[in-house]
Amino acid sequence: MAIFSWPILPAPYSTKGQKFGAARGTKKHTGLDMGKAGEKVLAAAGGTVTASNGPGDARGNYIYLKHADSYETRYMHLDRRLVSRSDVIAVGKQIGVVGKTGLPKPWPHLHFEVLKSGSYTDPEKVLPPRDSGGDFLVLAAMAVGALILLA
Repeated sequence: MAIFSWPILPAPYSTKGQKFGAARGTKKHTGLDMGKAGEKVLAAAGGTVTASNGPGDARGNYIYLKHADSYETRYMHLDRRLVSRSDVIAVGKQIGVVGKTGLPKPWPHLHFEVLKSGSYTDPEKVLPPRDSGGDFLVLAAMAVGALILLA
């Protein structure tokens, strides 16, 4: 099973803009908006990069990751992308930097989406609660991974 962490650490006290499912004209908001310009964007779960493109359309610079159990995460409006298609990424690895590429451009932010079997899912249903200590667990997992790589 994919284990998720917040893509911005520490977990944001609150998210910006519209919540998942909020009405946007005739469509619904498909993710969460969070972060400030220049903040590190981290892989919310380990997986494989299926797209690292931009800034040609409304998504701006974006990255898609495929995870276990038919999950996919999407990261949009990035200032910079630090991974390439087919890269295998560990949870917590920096994959980009928050920016304001694409549309709309009211403020720099990360638009973060989670899909399960191709259907949009509320990211807050798979992310740990903001005050759960999940940040510590991810940082610890990253440290252990670094020690294994050094061995």
